[in-house]
Amino acid sequence: IKVSLNTNDHTELTWQGEPLEATTSVIVPEGDATPGLGQGGKSATTVSDTPIMLEVASYEDPLGGYNLQVKAEGFEFSRTVDGSPASSQGYAELAINGESFNRLYVPWFQVPAQGEGEHTFTVALLNDAGMPYQYGGHPVAASVQVVEKTKLDHHGSGAGASTDHHGDGAGFVELEVGYLEVLP
Repeated sequence: IKVSLNTNDHTELTWQGEPLEATTSVIVPEGDATPGLGQGGKSATTVSDTPIMLEVASYEDPLGGYNLQVKAEGFEFSRTVDGSPASSQGYAELAINGESFNRLYVPWFQVPAQGEGEHTFTVALLNDAGMPYQYGGHPVAASVQVVEKTKLDHHGSGAGASTDHHGDGAGFVELEVGYLEVLP
């Protein structure tokens, strides 16, 4: 597992010429799985005594993919060191199109582009023991859908989104059909 610090445009941060990062290895014993959205058939849940409100928003990232924002009221992102569950605390699990993707320990998360088509990002809240929260008999989960389309370049192919093929932004645009007539 490698963690690095980056700017908002994903540029790596450095200190005295060295990247700010840490790496560690984790060995997971075979058959040791953490409960979550992608495994289905869960009967173990945590019932919250207080209301938990959850909202998920998706923002297209100009550098590719999406930035997900998880807004939770009555819940706190907090990972206990010993793994014992604390009331209304824990983490979230992200599933993409019904398949478990990643755990979230912070309210913002970058998701890579998924390819052309409609995609559903579902976030569920779990306690530190990995048991999904329920409130009012329902899982505490929220979804957002995104639609990715192939962006056409100025030649009609799916290679890019630009119509200015001169690269200098001077306002020159290639017209594919018809003509432009300048009148005095």
